[in-house]
Amino acid sequence: MGYHRDFKISQKYNLTIGNNDNCDIIICGFVSEEEKLRLIEKSKALLFPSIREGWGIIVSEAAARGTPSIVYNSPGARDAVDFGNAGYMCDSNNPSDLAKLMLDTIENANRYTDIQHKALAYVKRFSWNHNRDEIVQMICRLSSD
Repeated sequence: MGYHRDFKISQKYNLTIGNNDNCDIIICGFVSEEEKLRLIEKSKALLFPSIREGWGIIVSEAAARGTPSIVYNSPGARDAVDFGNAGYMCDSNNPSDLAKLMLDTIENANRYTDIQHKALAYVKRFSWNHNRDEIVQMICRLSSD
Protein backbone atom coordinates (compact mmCIF):
# COMPACT_ATOMS: atom_id res chain seq x y z
CA MET A 1 0.00 0.00 0.00
CA GLY A 2 3.00 2.34 0.14
CA TYR A 3 2.57 3.32 3.79
CA HIS A 4 6.17 2.46 4.71
CA ARG A 5 7.76 5.25 2.69
CA ASP A 6 5.60 7.77 4.55
CA PHE A 7 6.50 6.71 8.09
CA LYS A 8 10.17 6.82 9.10
CA ILE A 9 9.31 5.62 12.61
CA SER A 10 8.05 2.35 11.14
CA GLN A 11 11.38 1.77 9.42
CA LYS A 12 13.45 2.57 12.51
CA TYR A 13 11.46 0.15 14.68
CA ASN A 14 10.68 -2.36 11.94
CA LEU A 15 6.93 -1.83 12.31
CA THR A 16 4.39 -2.91 9.72
CA ILE A 17 1.68 -0.50 8.57
CA GLY A 18 -1.59 -1.48 6.94
CA ASN A 19 -5.28 -1.98 7.48
CA ASN A 20 -5.48 -5.35 9.23
CA ASP A 21 -4.81 -6.83 12.67
CA ASN A 22 -1.51 -8.35 11.59
CA CYS A 23 0.04 -4.87 11.33
CA ASP A 24 1.76 -2.97 14.12
CA ILE A 25 0.25 0.33 12.93
CA ILE A 26 -3.33 0.05 11.72
CA ILE A 27 -4.75 2.73 9.46
CA CYS A 28 -8.49 2.34 9.07
CA GLY A 29 -11.40 4.28 7.73
CA PHE A 30 -14.93 4.09 9.06
CA VAL A 31 -15.50 1.18 11.43
CA SER A 32 -18.45 0.05 13.55
CA GLU A 33 -18.69 1.10 17.19
CA GLU A 34 -17.74 -2.41 18.31
CA GLU A 35 -14.72 -2.52 16.00
CA LYS A 36 -13.64 0.95 17.13
CA LEU A 37 -13.62 -0.13 20.78
CA ARG A 38 -11.78 -3.36 19.93
CA LEU A 39 -9.09 -1.43 18.06
CA ILE A 40 -8.73 1.09 20.89
CA GLU A 41 -8.32 -1.66 23.47
CA LYS A 42 -5.49 -3.31 21.56
CA SER A 43 -3.70 -0.02 20.82
CA LYS A 44 -0.69 1.37 22.61
CA ALA A 45 -1.93 4.93 22.04
CA LEU A 46 -4.57 6.88 20.14
CA LEU A 47 -3.16 9.55 17.84
CA PHE A 48 -5.50 12.55 17.74
CA PRO A 49 -3.96 15.37 15.66
CA SER A 50 -7.01 17.63 15.59
CA ILE A 51 -6.43 21.39 15.51
CA ARG A 52 -9.86 22.17 17.01
CA GLU A 53 -12.38 20.07 18.92
CA GLY A 54 -15.37 20.57 21.15
CA TRP A 55 -14.04 17.86 23.45
CA GLY A 56 -12.71 14.89 21.54
CA ILE A 57 -14.91 12.15 22.97
CA ILE A 58 -12.74 9.47 21.33
CA VAL A 59 -9.91 10.52 23.67
CA SER A 60 -12.15 9.82 26.68
CA GLU A 61 -13.33 6.55 25.17
CA ALA A 62 -9.72 5.46 24.72
CA ALA A 63 -8.78 6.49 28.28
CA ALA A 64 -11.71 4.48 29.65
CA ARG A 65 -10.12 1.42 28.07
CA GLY A 66 -6.64 2.15 29.40
CA THR A 67 -5.31 3.58 26.14
CA PRO A 68 -3.76 7.04 26.48
CA SER A 69 -4.00 9.55 23.65
CA ILE A 70 -1.42 11.70 21.93
CA VAL A 71 -3.10 14.98 21.00
CA TYR A 72 -2.31 18.32 19.46
CA ASN A 73 -2.38 21.24 21.91
CA SER A 74 -5.75 22.52 20.76
CA PRO A 75 -9.04 23.50 22.39
CA GLY A 76 -11.01 20.46 23.47
CA ALA A 77 -8.20 17.98 22.94
CA ARG A 78 -6.02 19.60 25.63
CA ASP A 79 -8.97 19.43 28.04
CA ALA A 80 -9.62 15.77 27.19
CA VAL A 81 -6.06 14.89 28.30
CA ASP A 82 -6.07 17.27 31.29
CA PHE A 83 -3.43 19.53 29.71
CA GLY A 84 -1.03 16.64 29.17
CA ASN A 85 -1.40 15.09 32.63
CA ALA A 86 -3.74 12.29 31.52
CA GLY A 87 -2.33 11.77 28.04
CA TYR A 88 0.41 13.10 25.83
CA MET A 89 0.12 16.63 24.42
CA CYS A 90 2.32 18.04 21.65
CA ASP A 91 4.36 21.16 22.29
CA SER A 92 4.00 22.12 18.64
CA ASN A 93 1.12 20.90 16.54
CA ASN A 94 3.03 19.04 13.88
CA PRO A 95 3.72 15.46 12.82
CA SER A 96 7.27 15.60 14.25
CA ASP A 97 5.96 16.23 17.77
CA LEU A 98 3.36 13.50 17.31
CA ALA A 99 6.14 11.08 16.30
CA LYS A 100 8.32 12.18 19.24
CA LEU A 101 5.55 11.42 21.71
CA MET A 102 4.77 8.10 20.03
CA LEU A 103 8.42 7.18 20.46
CA ASP A 104 8.09 8.08 24.13
CA THR A 105 5.22 5.60 24.47
CA ILE A 106 7.45 2.91 22.98
CA GLU A 107 10.71 3.75 24.74
CA ASN A 108 9.62 4.96 28.19
CA ALA A 109 7.57 2.18 29.79
CA ASN A 110 7.46 3.81 33.24
CA ARG A 111 6.12 7.11 31.94
CA TYR A 112 3.66 5.26 29.71
CA THR A 113 2.28 3.28 32.66
CA ASP A 114 1.95 6.50 34.68
CA ILE A 115 0.11 8.27 31.83
CA GLN A 116 -2.09 5.20 31.33
CA HIS A 117 -3.18 5.23 34.99
CA LYS A 118 -3.72 9.00 35.02
CA ALA A 119 -5.84 8.81 31.86
CA LEU A 120 -8.07 6.15 33.37
CA ALA A 121 -8.41 8.06 36.66
CA TYR A 122 -9.16 11.33 34.85
CA VAL A 123 -11.88 9.90 32.64
CA LYS A 124 -13.61 8.29 35.64
CA ARG A 125 -14.38 11.80 36.86
CA PHE A 126 -16.83 12.17 33.97
CA SER A 127 -19.48 9.64 34.98
CA TRP A 128 -23.19 10.44 35.09
CA ASN A 129 -23.23 9.77 38.84
CA HIS A 130 -20.31 12.13 39.45
CA ASN A 131 -21.93 14.84 37.32
CA ARG A 132 -25.26 14.35 39.14
CA ASP A 133 -23.54 14.69 42.52
CA GLU A 134 -21.75 17.87 41.40
CA ILE A 135 -25.01 19.41 40.19
CA VAL A 136 -26.84 18.51 43.42
CA GLN A 137 -24.02 20.09 45.46
CA MET A 138 -24.15 23.23 43.32
CA ILE A 139 -27.94 23.50 43.71
CA CYS A 140 -27.64 23.04 47.48
CA ARG A 141 -25.00 25.80 47.67
CA LEU A 142 -27.12 28.15 45.58
CA SER A 143 -30.29 27.49 47.56
CA SER A 144 -28.53 28.13 50.88
CA ASP A 145 -27.35 31.59 49.78
